[in-house]
Amino acid sequence: MTRPPAKRRDLLPWLIFLLAAGERLAFLLGSSDRAWPFSIFYEGDAEAFYEFAQAILAGRPYDNGIPFHPPLFPLALAGLHGLLGDPVPHGILRAILAIASAIVPLLLFLSLRRAIGRGAALAAALLACFSFALDALGTAATSEGLSMILVLWMVLLAMAARFDGDARPRRRAALLGLLTGLAALARAEGVAAGLLIFAAWSCVGRSAPWRSRVAPSLFWVGALALVLAPWTIRNAVSLSAWNESVGRGIGVELPRFVPITSYGPLNFALANHDGASGGFSRALLRSKSEVAVLDLADPEHARHFIHGGEIGLAWISRRPGAFLRLAGRKIEIASRALDLGWTPWNLPLGRSGTRLPVDLFAPDRSGLRYAQILLAVAGAALLLRRSRDRSTLAILAAPIVALLAANVLFFGYVRLGALALPYLFALEGIALAALAARLPAGWKARIAGRWGVGIAIAAAIAILAVAATQDRNYTASGTSDRPGGKLIRDAPIRIVPIQGD
Repeated sequence: MTRPPAKRRDLLPWLIFLLAAGERLAFLLGSSDRAWPFSIFYEGDAEAFYEFAQAILAGRPYDNGIPFHPPLFPLALAGLHGLLGDPVPHGILRAILAIASAIVPLLLFLSLRRAIGRGAALAAALLACFSFALDALGTAATSEGLSMILVLWMVLLAMAARFDGDARPRRRAALLGLLTGLAALARAEGVAAGLLIFAAWSCVGRSAPWRSRVAPSLFWVGALALVLAPWTIRNAVSLSAWNESVGRGIGVELPRFVPITSYGPLNFALANHDGASGGFSRALLRSKSEVAVLDLADPEHARHFIHGGEIGLAWISRRPGAFLRLAGRKIEIASRALDLGWTPWNLPLGRSGTRLPVDLFAPDRSGLRYAQILLAVAGAALLLRRSRDRSTLAILAAPIVALLAANVLFFGYVRLGALALPYLFALEGIALAALAARLPAGWKARIAGRWGVGIAIAAAIAILAVAATQDRNYTASGTSDRPGGKLIRDAPIRIVPIQGD
């Protein structure tokens, strides 16, 4: 009896992961900030997370006992701090994060290869492999990298349901609910992303009666509640203790029911008022107090912290036109992520630019965004042509819509635009694969042949080797907390490569 021929192992996913890991390590090792705790291109909340992790290890309350930052990444960071020892070797820690973030292009490829085709999925994965924006996020000690991985796992599960027969919808719904809860504990907008992905999987392109969707929905809600319950209970205990020990003395009582974080109302008010710029700013609080940071002993600060949602909605109802103009500015800020190109040199637009307050670097020059938007729209149009592909488009659009809503309702961030890049790359990959299909047969054979693949791999290795060994230095200028002191992360910072680097 002859054995059936063994299936050849697909090495392409491994190659994608190794390329992505090499790119991120090259980005980190070749930069002058490689041993710094906070990246020059994206500091974000890294300083706060570092302090949170240290407080966890020391058994101290963080954020004054108020659940202000989502806990999942600080908990993971505390584990790494404990593993690596004190003082924390920041270069090694960021290298670990860089390798972990290399799973993003891999998950993207695995999600898409059956849904949009192997060639289009490979194109999308390669765009993600060498993305400057994803390099910067992946090598920074911030929650964006973890959040992106968790949302992509949800996309992978939802996409797989299209081809696996979806024989166990309740089990898949529960897994999506668990991942939604974890994504929410990494970044609060993970709830919206998970809800929209679940809705796209559950509703779009399915002819089953609505009654058959009730049970999976209950499993999704139950799994989500199961993940959030411990943190919600912990928050209720902490806030009760704060109200008794601190709040009573200053005449402030904070709500005790907080499933994720309590900063939503405050940020909503800070992001929506007559003086709002579209980006992050505490100007509304500064106009009421001399204190530059949140101080709940200040009645105005406390009012905005507790009733910020009502304050922001009241302004929007009074000034709908101003809100729409402000929303446009926020979207424009997020769209600057599409001007971030590829490789550690940010080709084609370069590395001179501005890092907005608590945000990701964006280059001075623009124009790349229009090409990326055109390709993404073309890819979406190709998916719309066939009804069976519309669920794929709905799943890819879900995290983009969630991020867009967070951007419009709160602060405009380049980093939120960067979090949407994997899904935009998926749509761009579809368009690029369609263009490649129009090449003459001879050219396609050369590109896909051994010589073409070998040359591409050799070129990639050469680029990574140069990037890792070249010391890229920068000048950074902006507002400082004292003459010659540390640049303030809550203010714009100019970043310019030193000539010759």
